[in-house]
Amino acid sequence: LLTVRVIGNEIGQYLRRKESERVLRESEARFRSLTEISSDLYWETDTEMRFTRAVGTAYVPVERFIGKTRWELPGLQWSDKEKLDFRALVEARRPFRDSVSRFIDPEGKPRYINVNGDPMYDEQGRFAGYRGTAREVTDAMRREEALTRFRAAIDVSADMVVLVDPVRMRYVDVNEAACRRLGYSRDELL
Repeated sequence: LLTVRVIGNEIGQYLRRKESERVLRESEARFRSLTEISSDLYWETDTEMRFTRAVGTAYVPVERFIGKTRWELPGLQWSDKEKLDFRALVEARRPFRDSVSRFIDPEGKPRYINVNGDPMYDEQGRFAGYRGTAREVTDAMRREEALTRFRAAIDVSADMVVLVDPVRMRYVDVNEAACRRLGYSRDELL
């Protein structure tokens, strides 16, 4: 009877361990899937902010990240102020969201990335680095730049420019000359 209990306990422990392993595998698979769906790149750094892990479909070969800090990445175009502001943020161990940077890819083309990161801590509460995601936002940034150029171009015109939605017959945009001539603010006209 003692042998049966011992074997029963061992089988029970084995089955509980196997179930725990299965639950852990499923959790890791969900995390991996969510990360891949929501970003182009998952990354981690050490306490010195050097990349230790970079996984995903990146805009540059991920092996170029390993061992470097974000401000050392090839092609990244940051002003000195942007570099100092970012370093102060991570030295304060603060999370960051929507940190957009411009860089030149290996083919010499300008690209934009949006980076999010959170500090990591070990079991004793000591800072262990950062982890986060990155997504390329080049197309969105180019559209925004084109819109900015368009706005600047119509605002310098001395002629009244009024854009109308042909379906709803409502103003969708007006320039400064239109506002002056019609006597309304842009917000009032739109």
